[in-house]
Amino acid sequence: MDIDELRVEQLFADFGRSKIVIIGDLMLDRYLIGDVQRISPEAPVPVVEIRDETLRLGGAANVALNIKRLGDEPVLLGVYGHDSESNMFNSLLESRGIDFSNIVVDDNRPTTVKTRIIASNQQVVRADDELVGPVSEQVEKKLIDNFKACLADISSVIISDYGKGVITPGLLEEIIRLCRKKDIFVAVDPKDVNFRSYRDVSVITPNHHEAGFAYGRKIRTDDDLQEVGRGLLDELNAQSILITRGAEGMALFEKEGQVTYLNTVARRVFDVTGAGDTVIAAFTSAVASGASLPEAAFISNQAAGMVVEELGTAQVSRFELFSQIKRYLKGEASGKIVSLERLLALKPQWKDKKVVFTNGVFDLLHYGHIKLLTDCKKLGDILIVGLNSDRSVHRIKGPERPIIPYTDRSRVLAALEAVDYVIPFDDETPLELIKNIKPDILAKGADYAISEIVGAEQVKNNGGKVVRVKLQPGLSTTEIINRIVANSES
Repeated sequence: MDIDELRVEQLFADFGRSKIVIIGDLMLDRYLIGDVQRISPEAPVPVVEIRDETLRLGGAANVALNIKRLGDEPVLLGVYGHDSESNMFNSLLESRGIDFSNIVVDDNRPTTVKTRIIASNQQVVRADDELVGPVSEQVEKKLIDNFKACLADISSVIISDYGKGVITPGLLEEIIRLCRKKDIFVAVDPKDVNFRSYRDVSVITPNHHEAGFAYGRKIRTDDDLQEVGRGLLDELNAQSILITRGAEGMALFEKEGQVTYLNTVARRVFDVTGAGDTVIAAFTSAVASGASLPEAAFISNQAAGMVVEELGTAQVSRFELFSQIKRYLKGEASGKIVSLERLLALKPQWKDKKVVFTNGVFDLLHYGHIKLLTDCKKLGDILIVGLNSDRSVHRIKGPERPIIPYTDRSRVLAALEAVDYVIPFDDETPLELIKNIKPDILAKGADYAISEIVGAEQVKNNGGKVVRVKLQPGLSTTEIINRIVANSES
């Protein structure tokens, strides 16, 4: 599929201008994270010593959070119970700026909670507290009434069906009817039980297992994929169907007969939880910004490749996705240049790994820099480089610096094998980064005394070490610049 940087810039300029309704099953994802040191004497099962607990928005709420992070305004509709978990749910939504006034409280259902116990970055067990079954006619009517009240200025609707009972055939029929009447884009993340009810929608996004099951043919070959994709498209009278295929990427089938294949872009798959939520959110936001269906599939494929590298339900911001796509189009899809938020989301993967942090301007990269970074990487397993932004460099070194802008400096650093992540900072020092990242080792050139190294006290207080790395004599950016100036004047 042909898409260039200019087109990407045009599309992302219009991200964040749309109001999108998300209706579906709401879930609270609870993660209990710990370590296994022994087997229980009561049964042959591991004993997980819990050291951390995390609550996250799941199901349709995670779709809404994805929409929010992409810059658009989510309008969330769903059902939860009259219980303490719904209060937690509201707190999470409120903290992320998502309105929950259209959610219906059902006294006869608990809030769906999925508890996952994680040990050594692996899920040991999952426990679900939920009631599966259609909501009552009264609750269904409230949802439809709330949906009608939101119709005035929305661009799109996402139906997030996890098969828990919120998306009933009657609700589906009414939503699709109203949207067709107003020419509103309808995207569906399906479940098997309702598949034949997703008729006349704009896009449906099953994975290959769901699509094969719904059509009655397992997808093993490209011929299978073609038959299932085209067959479902005809059966449902849909405008398009986007089949996600895990490590095989995606395939988009359009009503006019066009098929677009997209290879996966993930560097490594860590956790696929919530990846489908990201796919449908990014696809819908892209269409709302003016993307064609193949362009929207390309953008959603890039987003999915980012979130599967993180533990649990995850999201990408508009800026992160835009930056990743630009890197991809330039052949620089390393995923190494990250924001602090994304870096912290990746942090659960680093258990039992030693994290090294160093920082600098790295203007006019030379052998001394490369040797420094190589030696820093030898101190641990993961090397994070804090890189002064252009504004930061201006304040420290004057208006003529940096010689090389941040965009190019970050790309050069990301190309180095020793560097795992590059993260920018606008302050004069990386102190806030160090406080948030909490590295095991803080490394800095030996021309600094320990007392002069920013963040040294914080790292040592956290149980980490500060290491002064030997520098190559006679090599510095300032000296190189001075030689260039002297030679130009002679």
